[in-house]
Amino acid sequence: MSSLYHLTTHSGLEPLVIRELKNLHLEGRRTRDLAPGYVEVESCTLSPLLTLKTIHHILSVRNDVTTDTPWTLEVIREAAKACEFPELVSDLEGSMRVTCKRIDKSLPFTSETIQLEVAEVILGRFPYPVKLKDPKYLVRVDVHKKHLVISLQLTHLSLSKTTPKPYHPVTAMKSNLAHSMLLLADIPLGGTLMDPFLGSGTTLIQAAKLSPTFKLIGFDYDEAAAHGAQLNVAAEGMEGVDIRCLNALEMSKHFPWHSIDAIVTDPPYGIRTSKQKKYFEFYLTFLAQARRLLKVGASLTLVVVKRYSFDDALNTIKGFQETDRLQIKLGGFTAHLIRLVYVGFPGREEDEPKKNSEEETCP
Repeated sequence: MSSLYHLTTHSGLEPLVIRELKNLHLEGRRTRDLAPGYVEVESCTLSPLLTLKTIHHILSVRNDVTTDTPWTLEVIREAAKACEFPELVSDLEGSMRVTCKRIDKSLPFTSETIQLEVAEVILGRFPYPVKLKDPKYLVRVDVHKKHLVISLQLTHLSLSKTTPKPYHPVTAMKSNLAHSMLLLADIPLGGTLMDPFLGSGTTLIQAAKLSPTFKLIGFDYDEAAAHGAQLNVAAEGMEGVDIRCLNALEMSKHFPWHSIDAIVTDPPYGIRTSKQKKYFEFYLTFLAQARRLLKVGASLTLVVVKRYSFDDALNTIKGFQETDRLQIKLGGFTAHLIRLVYVGFPGREEDEPKKNSEEETCP
């Protein structure tokens, strides 16, 4: 018998979660009436869901209620009373915590009020001690405009949080975003993958987990980042990864032209200027460099935070065709996950293979 689960992810990445589920022969769907960032799936077992790389948490749905009238605390209490928790019936040594995500901000009561109401109902049936840190059972209440879901959160630690790494800067990319980008890139087996804004190396690490056949190249202008990524890659037991300290805006000097099957990267969000022109110049230069390195038919998948500047650059340069664009939420801001394919640009001398110049050293 199958059970209903909700999977959480970054808003906008739902199609890639569904794609990953399809690879596991499971049918995912965007949840009805729920906010972005949720995918619904039915599965007979939990084990395949725990292998997912594009999600944060797995929620085992215990009650799923819709209404066309405003939510009241009494309705929420009745929904809690109807929940079944067979795990709790047989466990005499558990602990519990109730959390609430109040997505409908127009509600006349707070998340804390909802938590207390639901906790009172459930603890009345299962008098477990309340434990705010590391409880054995985490009951979650998601309140949307017309939809309320009470579930048991099966992942206390987000699946996008990998094991501790030797080098972990504050701005390190989440592993589920990196894996989503790799799925979108659709890299051929045995292909050469490049990340020119390497950061902590998350993209290369996730690529190795996706397929050990990839040839991996990564570099960063920041010497500390390049060294830190080397430490992280070594900690994963990965061998044969080409990591360097280079400037992505001059990368065509250091690699054979038209030799890369895919570029997957997350350019720096801050170019330390508020002038839109600087972002345009940055994207234009980077696209020109990528065009020289990519094979015809190869893909460039990247996170874009300055959409208008990027689009101006893309419309200025030739040789790329956009295939995918997803609007995603990263923390407190909106970005776009974009996939381009290099379709070739014949008749241009600058796109003919040339001998590489000497490699420059780190600044």
